[in-house]
Parts: sequence; C-alpha cells; structure tokens
Amino acid sequence: FQPRQLPVFQPILPNTAVDNWISDPQIIVQWNGTDAKGYFSPCEGLGYEGKAVKLIKDKYITFCFDDEKDDSVMVDVMLLPSHPINSDSLRFSMTLHNIVAHVTDFATHGQREEWKLNVLSNHAIRRFCFPITKHRNHILTIKPLDDGLILDQVRVIRLH
Repeated sequence: FQPRQLPVFQPILPNTAVDNWISDPQIIVQWNGTDAKGYFSPCEGLGYEGKAVKLIKDKYITFCFDDEKDDSVMVDVMLLPSHPINSDSLRFSMTLHNIVAHVTDFATHGQREEWKLNVLSNHAIRRFCFPITKHRNHILTIKPLDDGLILDQVRVIRLH
C-alpha cells in the first residue's frame, strides 16, 4: 500500500476561472440624501458625495422609482455612523407603498466592532428586502423615529 500515490497527493494542475462565481449587484437606482422629497435639512460636504441630509424626527422623506421587471428588490440605506442623542436608540422605519414596514435600530453602544467598521467605512448600512407590487411607479418612504439620523445614500438593487 502506497498512500503517497493517492490522487489527493498529486500536484494540482494550474487552472483559471472562466466565469465569475459572484456577480456584481445590479443597481436599479441610487440616490443621495438631497435627492429625497420631504422634510430634511441638508448637510453639505458630509457623506460619500457630499450630499447627506439630517432627518427630522417623525417627518418622512420619499424616493420614487420605476421597476416592472422584478417581483422583489433589496434596498440598502447608508447612514453616517453616529451615537444616539436623546435616547438609547437610532431607529427609523422604511416602507414601500405604505404596505410593508420595517423598523430597525442601528445604534451601537461603546466601541463595539460594528461601530469601528462603520467609522472606518464612513457608512452604517442597513439592508431590507421588499416585495414589488404590480405598480410601475414605486414610492419608498423613510421615517426617522429618533433624533440624530444622517442619511447619506439609498440604493435599490435587483435580486437575482
């Protein structure tokens, strides 16, 4: 018996990948904070493209987009990392056509690893999936439930 003659011990032949295994996400639409309609106060110079906005508690902002091809989409909300001002949370709700509401809290306490990564990337990203109705025009609504939210960008991504 010669275990070194087994195929597992044979040299690996050089090989190259023909196709990518992971495809880049297909962004349907991307907005900066100042592209929103509604109640906000612009923070010029802040954010990835310098167009971030400070959201006002209990006032909403909306984004509109067209999509008739998909049955569901993924929405990335990119906020600037910050700590809570008046409470222990930084919450906002997000709806599509006022049907499905997602409420999330992105507050971090102390110097957790998530906070460090958010500061290094200058984004606190929250991701949501929404079913798409048969409407052609879609309205995405963001409503801050706490003070201190600074919205940088929003992306709508096609799910494969």
